[in-house]
Amino acid sequence: MNSSIVQAVQSYAAIQPEKLCMVDARRELTYAEVWKEVTGVASYLQDAGVKSVQKIVVECTQDTEFVILGLAIQLVGAIFVPLESGASIERVQGILEETEANFYFYKDKLDVPAIKLEYPC
Repeated sequence: MNSSIVQAVQSYAAIQPEKLCMVDARRELTYAEVWKEVTGVASYLQDAGVKSVQKIVVECTQDTEFVILGLAIQLVGAIFVPLESGASIERVQGILEETEANFYFYKDKLDVPAIKLEYPC
């Protein structure tokens, strides 16, 4: 039995790699494709300096990239902190301060310290 969603995706990628795993408006991904992206993003996160138990704030989006980033954060042992899309700069700064986040990933430009969300896969 799997003890996390990350482990479940990894297991399904090995057992039924061609089975559909997730869909958004732009693409459909199999378990094998999702697992490849999750491990690629996890590697990217580690190269960027993300470490276990660090808090990572992520702007919520309704796409596969958001889910993959969340799984990758969990895979490296960091803490995934979702933040609503379109939050004001004041709200973002408040959440970053309150959570003492080490990283903030976003899709749109903001005037706060952050990492622009660009996927290596």
